[in-house]
Amino acid sequence: MAATAWVIQLINERRLSCRQEPVALITHDRALSRRIRALLMTHEVASQLQIADESGWVLSTTRAAAAVTRLLAAANPQADADDVMDWLQHGWIAHGHGDQAVDCLAQHWRQQKVQKPWLQLSDLKLVQESTQERFWLWAKQVLLPLQELATKEHTLVDSLEILKKALQSCGAWLALLADEAGLVVLKALHLNMPSAYDPLETSWLLLACAQRQDLQSFSQWVHQNLSRENYVPLPSLDDADVVFTPLNKAVLRPFSGIVFPGVDNGQLGVSLPAGHLLGMLEMGLGLSSPQIRAEAQWEAFALLAAQPHLKAVYRQNRDGGPCGPSDWLGRWWWINQSNSFARNILPFHWPLATDPCVMLEVPLNEQSLPRPALMDESIVAEVDALWPTRLSASAYQRLRDCPYRYFALDILKLKTTKEMEDVLEPHEYGTWLHAVLKRYHEQEKKEQHSTEVSSESFIENALKQWLAVADQIAQEMGFLEGIKRASYFLYRINLPALAMKYLRWQMIQQNAGWQWRHLEKSFSLVLPLPQTRAVRQVVLYGELDRIDAINSDRWCVIDYKTGSISKLKAQVKQPQEDTQMAFYALLLQSTHIHQDVQIEAIYLRLHQDDVEKLVHDNVQETAASMADAIVSDMTRIYQGHAMPALGQGGVCDHCEVRGLCRKDHWTKNTDSSFFARVQP
Repeated sequence: MAATAWVIQLINERRLSCRQEPVALITHDRALSRRIRALLMTHEVASQLQIADESGWVLSTTRAAAAVTRLLAAANPQADADDVMDWLQHGWIAHGHGDQAVDCLAQHWRQQKVQKPWLQLSDLKLVQESTQERFWLWAKQVLLPLQELATKEHTLVDSLEILKKALQSCGAWLALLADEAGLVVLKALHLNMPSAYDPLETSWLLLACAQRQDLQSFSQWVHQNLSRENYVPLPSLDDADVVFTPLNKAVLRPFSGIVFPGVDNGQLGVSLPAGHLLGMLEMGLGLSSPQIRAEAQWEAFALLAAQPHLKAVYRQNRDGGPCGPSDWLGRWWWINQSNSFARNILPFHWPLATDPCVMLEVPLNEQSLPRPALMDESIVAEVDALWPTRLSASAYQRLRDCPYRYFALDILKLKTTKEMEDVLEPHEYGTWLHAVLKRYHEQEKKEQHSTEVSSESFIENALKQWLAVADQIAQEMGFLEGIKRASYFLYRINLPALAMKYLRWQMIQQNAGWQWRHLEKSFSLVLPLPQTRAVRQVVLYGELDRIDAINSDRWCVIDYKTGSISKLKAQVKQPQEDTQMAFYALLLQSTHIHQDVQIEAIYLRLHQDDVEKLVHDNVQETAASMADAIVSDMTRIYQGHAMPALGQGGVCDHCEVRGLCRKDHWTKNTDSSFFARVQP
């Protein structure tokens, strides 16, 4: 921050004095220089200053090089979905399928849990003749020639020709020709050579024709070539206000001011790394040794320090530890004061400059509590799409937790875009476990074991079947491929213990007379809304994990849980706050509305340590109260009542729309202000 402020201050002084020479920023610390460049970017974009960069950077880090490496990574038959999507989104491709084609394909892959696109081609079920399908077919056609390199070795020259044609097919070739760094990439990879050539013309072509590579070796060769080259933009010093330049290029040049960041004892004057040869051998061959290179760097610094407008900036903390100014500052001072013995023994000190950063008082931009409301019923026809007509248990829970969150996620239907993660996420584990239990019980019912349920042989056979189903479902969901394979086997280690405890619970349940009737079954219920004119009813819907029954007059809703046991105990301890079970009981009761049935509800917590059930007592009474509450709440929404952001505690800690309600910016003090350290 201080170095950036010094650059701006020296530029202002240069303009006031009408000097032509630019300000120099020494890029001795490359990481720090990039941060300063980022801070100056806003001024550069606003045309408030011009920047010339002479330091350059490794060619492989440029966007032009990434367009080539992303193409090769996407063509790999073992490529992850992220690799292919990274090329489609950032590979400088040009296609005629519309800008939304890539986003639609990415969303489809997330929904289908695609991890290895080339290994799951048969599972990529796209709508025929859709934009997604046409775009994916085009992408496969572009990458097909490169994929042939994976099955058969080609000469380096042939591989380069195939890469060139792929770049031309996807449209990146023209972008590389139009980009300054792209031309350097083409030259570094020898892609700009003529198609007709004499193999004996150069030694490189002779070697390239003899060397044979597959796709992996060719990709490594491309990466190594791009990593060895540096890209230095063409300087535009005529109108430049500040020049980013390395130390050896800054000496003996006229500058109106110089900013030298990173002159601390861990950066400036440290031992330079040795070359591939030993120091004595380098000297014997007439090459520069580390000592010679260090002395040359010192001489460059000494010449630079002699200029009158040098601002040397150093850290007081680096990599978590304290640091101070470089010893070279003291060495320079000692040399320049050597004509007086008395000055030699005095403590060294350079004149300390004032901090160029200033303290500005910035008034706090106060945010009021958002209170959105639907429009009046008299004009409901204009906003008919916003009126909620269906309600799930999770949606009603959001409404009870925070009406504003319900407004954003369920009425406006806003949603976040999920990343395609390689690791097995908790919700994926829950989905997999639900599928395992469903298929196991369905297969068990078909086989109709004759062995007694209480026998050990039944438990032993059931355990083998349970684990076989678990692996089968994992294979179908792609958990046995890529990095997810390791995540799955972390769960798989403890699976026998979980399965055994579940089967013993199932044995107790069956011996008590309970038999499962439905698995993963969907229900719906229509609730009339007599107090509204626009919307007369709301449909409740949901999918129940499992329903057990004794005869036809006693039913039990079972919901599988894999989360915290303390959270479940807190829910059932206050039945009126347990939305999910009351909601599910209400749905189940709707199918027996004309019968006198008894409905029970339990959470079944599945864990390797224990399989424990938590009972929601008197769930029918809670369900009746919830039905009245739903009618009241939805009626108020339809009548235009506000839906304020009233979430608290854990609801807000993990809320997707916290950035919309701006809760972190609410204030009670209207005259509040805060101080920020900013640039001048």
